[in-house]
Amino acid sequence: MLDLGSKVKSFTFPGNGTGTIVKKYFDKKGENGEDLYDVLDENGEIHTIVPSLFDDMELTAVDSNNSSQDIDIDTIKKEINYKIEEIITELGLIVSDDPIIQLKNCCLVQRYIVENNVYSDNIMNEKRNYSEENIVLLDLYNALVLHTGVCTSNSLMFKKILERVGTKVEVIGLYSNGSNDMHASNIVEIDGKYYFFDSTLESYIYQQNGHMTNGEIVLCCAGLGKNEYCQLYSPQVVLPDDPMDDTKELPSNISEERILADFVNGLLEDEPNSVKK
Repeated sequence: MLDLGSKVKSFTFPGNGTGTIVKKYFDKKGENGEDLYDVLDENGEIHTIVPSLFDDMELTAVDSNNSSQDIDIDTIKKEINYKIEEIITELGLIVSDDPIIQLKNCCLVQRYIVENNVYSDNIMNEKRNYSEENIVLLDLYNALVLHTGVCTSNSLMFKKILERVGTKVEVIGLYSNGSNDMHASNIVEIDGKYYFFDSTLESYIYQQNGHMTNGEIVLCCAGLGKNEYCQLYSPQVVLPDDPMDDTKELPSNISEERILADFVNGLLEDEPNSVKK
């Protein structure tokens, strides 16, 4: 089976002829009705190709539960960079200092994660095998390329996409009130104050209740303030990009009040849902 992250070989690729599938097209086909894929070669170039041009003897499907351990780190970095740029283009994210545009960018990314990513407890077991220096990179790869993972995966994906368009975002560590389970989400600085964005909680609520209006997902965990979000979670620290670095204290300027949900969702009214990859 050809999944995102599958390793393939073709005479059309340079070097040793190997590449990694980074996208499957759902809106168009190749010649003779074949599926169409984007493949990242060893030089970092993208090839749009049909499976009939793969060398079947060399085809290696990468299991989604183990793929990030089997692919070399340089390839993972290239795939992550390619996927971030692809999502930015697909969602039409704009680099801007305008707080309304920044908020809209955040909402578009949060909705994209809800639509495309699947929570997987298996990732927690897999992460125990990651080396400490690569754990953040592999977690990000799981979310961006394989569309799976846990709360840290989604939070890293949210941060890295939005940082690319100039938004100040942090991943934070929290405890769930009551159960005391660990959790991760994001805070975003918008117009001088930080707000909570929790794509994992958003996904859970959507899967349980299917909140939609006119076929569009209704966001309820975007732009939250302390008064509401801290009823569910107790934020602790800002988590570092490099796991070898120390955590940081939470910023002092976290908003008490949320951004109104009607305003948040009004920003998305004319934005179509993304196609699930």
